Amino acid sequence: MAKKATSAAPKASGPDLLGMFGAASAGTASATKGKKDDTIWFTFKSKVRIRLASTLDSLAKTIAATKATLETEIKAAVIDEYVVPTGMALKACPKNCKVNDGGHIVGLQTNKRSVRSILSEDEVALCKTYKIPLKEEVKQEAALKINPEHLTQETLTALQKVLAQHPELPSDLIVAQQKEFGMVTTDQSLNAVFNQGFPVETIKKLLPVLCTQVITYGNSNVTEGDLAQVEDMLFPKAS
Repeated sequence: MAKKATSAAPKASGPDLLGMFGAASAGTASATKGKKDDTIWFTFKSKVRIRLASTLDSLAKTIAATKATLETEIKAAVIDEYVVPTGMALKACPKNCKVNDGGHIVGLQTNKRSVRSILSEDEVALCKTYKIPLKEEVKQEAALKINPEHLTQETLTALQKVLAQHPELPSDLIVAQQKEFGMVTTDQSLNAVFNQGFPVETIKKLLPVLCTQVITYGNSNVTEGDLAQVEDMLFPKAS
């Protein structure tokens, strides 16, 4: 017996669940290859210093890269010459220090990692090997989620119709999220690196996992000699 034709159901006005899940699974479309160059070139009539601005931008990038290299050297020296020997003598993580180099005062900080910086499984395993205490922190809060076994078009369409009948409900009422925990560093973690009699090699292996290093700069008077040193580093003369 033939089925009677039915009129199309009215379009639901609730959250577009099909669109939400479809967009999440479809991915991003790739860019079209061989696109024609439609750049519009313009010339200023006024004396706008474009070249100078471009030069300063290039210099800023070069200076930033050079500064990063120098800071890497400084951080390594802080660990070798201050943090490790001082921590081994105190049997605790030493306090932060400052350095005065010709009137240039710089703060050197060695701090425990942020509680938002969850340790990886390998990092946790390393800490367990050396009996470094850690703290368990909530990595992700718990929330309701849709059973993935029922993520069919029919189920989502039916659910969307139900939600559309209750406009007072928020569109992001249903989210897929489970509560997760992770391990983070504490002050006791850093102290444990120095109070267990570990050799220097072990301490230097643990510190990058447990701490972060920060360099802070004060207001310094830059001299001609300082500028000459910077110029020699940025633009080395051919020998």
